[in-house]
Order: sequence, then C-alpha cells, then structure tokens
Amino acid sequence: MKTATTKPAAFLSRQMTAEAAFVCLLELCAHQFVAELPHLMLTDDAEGSHRTRVALRRLRSVLDGFRPILKRAAIDGVQAEAKGLFRLIGLLRDAEITFALAKTAGSDGDANKLEAMRGTVRAALTALDAPGFAKRTHKWLTGKTWHRAGHSARDLRKGPVKARAAVALDVAWHHCTAYGSDLAALAPETRHGFRKDLKTLRYLGDFFMPLWQRRSTKAFVSTMKALQEELGILTDIAVLRTWTSPDKDVERQLDLKVAAALTKADRLWRELASQRVWWR
Repeated sequence: MKTATTKPAAFLSRQMTAEAAFVCLLELCAHQFVAELPHLMLTDDAEGSHRTRVALRRLRSVLDGFRPILKRAAIDGVQAEAKGLFRLIGLLRDAEITFALAKTAGSDGDANKLEAMRGTVRAALTALDAPGFAKRTHKWLTGKTWHRAGHSARDLRKGPVKARAAVALDVAWHHCTAYGSDLAALAPETRHGFRKDLKTLRYLGDFFMPLWQRRSTKAFVSTMKALQEELGILTDIAVLRTWTSPDKDVERQLDLKVAAALTKADRLWRELASQRVWWR
C-alpha cells in the first residue's frame, strides 16, 4: 500500500496567507490518513481505526475553519469522500469498542462478529481506493476551483492566516458555548453534538496554536482533553448498549460509570468555559 510521496509541513507560520495555510493543513491531514491506513488494513490493533478517523476528523475541521474562502459547491466532493470514509471506518471502530467494553464488563465479546466487520471494512476501503485519497486531494487543491469568488473572499484568502484563525476559533468556541453550562441537562444526542463541536475546536486549536505561542494555552488544552476523555466514556457506553444487551449486573456497572463520567464532564466544562480563551 503506497502513501503520499511528500509530507506537507506540520506547522503553520505567521507569514503564511490563509490560502497557503489551508493548502498546507488539508494536505497534511490527507497524508496522515493515508499514512495510518496500513495500521488498519494489516493489523488488528484498534489504534488503526482510531487514528485514521482522527485524521479525517481533523481534515473536516480544516474545511470548517476555512469555509469563508472556499467555494461551497467545489468542496462537496472532498467533504463527501472524507465523511464517507469516516463513517465506514466508524463501523469497525464501534465493533472494536463494543468488543473491548464487553470484555471489561465481564461479558463475552463476539470475536467472530468483530473479525467479519474488519474484513467488510477493509474490502470496502480497497474498493474505494482509500490509499489514493491524498493524491486526489492534492489534485483538487492544485486546480484552484475551490476559490470562493468575490473581493471579500479574495482578501481573506490573501490575508494573514492569524486573522482567519482567530475568527475560526471564535466561531468554534461559540458553537460549544451555545450548549450552555449544564451538560447533565442535555439529551444524549445533544451532548454527542457538543462532543463533536468540541473536537472541532480542539483540532483547530492544534493547528493554530503555533501562531500565538502563549503559556496560557496549557491549562485550556489540558482541561479540554480531560473533558473529551469523559465525553468519550459516555459515547463508548452508548455504543456498547446499542450493539449488545448487557445483563442487569453489567447495566448497573455501566450506570455508575455514566454517572461518574457525566459529573466529571460537567465540572470540567464549567471550568473550561470560565477560562480566558488563549487566542484573544
């Protein structure tokens, strides 16, 4: 399985335009996805499905962060392909999580079901030419058909990346704070939406943080990562309950874990929301 021949720069510089930064980040994420694919295709390590999905999630965050300079119709193809690959690998990821959690909870995981899903997903990725995703993304970027028309979009595209980064982070932060301060009061589906928006904020922060280089980022990022861990526990348990029917003893254990994770997540979110954002 071949990967992209050149690896894009891993970090942005303040001298970059928004256009140059967008190209750099999108190529980086596409390259990371292809680089992680062999781990999924050739081993049974669950990190393969996790890392490939993270790369795709990061790529979609880039598209969100630079949306004002992008022609909406032009990005549909890349967006749709990334989303399709993400959902496909998600089938395997859910099966792996269910198997691992069932073992932890004292139930017997269905190894045959997991192996069948692994084979199905690998075959589908091969049929879709997933290893060629980075090359297709590069070809799309060099075509320049993604440029949004108009003087305003052009000025944003040619302007400094730091200005675009600050606005993108503000928008992502607003999406998160719009859920309110009480996570426990949210419906599970709404809380899952909050988790996805928080990931977008985190990934954009990872990309743009070198443009600021402030010490205040450490506490903010640390709290965010801890919050995501607790939200991840809630999501994993929800996946387990969707795929299996735990007995009463296991259900009681899961209820206790949900209550503990939700209490901690609620506290961490209130703490994060009270902090001064580092990009202002």
